Amino acid sequence: MAGFEVTALDYADEAIARTHRRLREAGLDATLVQADALAWSPDRPFDAVYEQTCLCALYPDQWRDYADQLHRWLAPGGRLYALFVQFARPGAAAGAIEGPPYHCDINAMRALFPAPRWAWPKPPYPRTTHPRGLEELAVVLERR
Repeated sequence: MAGFEVTALDYADEAIARTHRRLREAGLDATLVQADALAWSPDRPFDAVYEQTCLCALYPDQWRDYADQLHRWLAPGGRLYALFVQFARPGAAAGAIEGPPYHCDINAMRALFPAPRWAWPKPPYPRTTHPRGLEELAVVLERR
């Protein structure tokens, strides 16, 4: 894909099959892996990881394991291109954990991806609109 080696990971067989068809139709190639993101390991570290909708789909008790996985997947100096979904639900003020998608509060994300392990850019962070009408904060973190 435009000179990059690309590996795509998804838990769902149908998502992998659909992606395979779309890549073939576009004349593109990538390695597609059907696996649990919390259990899978690449053969070698990546220079970059694009994270969109995996984190917010996981129950928040699993976020630490996933953040540790992302750190392991990236080579030192590698970049995590993250889109943190912004979807605070009414019950959040009372401590309810509602989702998916789960709201990825930027302060929670800073604690999940702490500065000793990750270099954070200075805020404010660009907001982008998700196809489902949600908003996401676009943040590029560098693995230390």
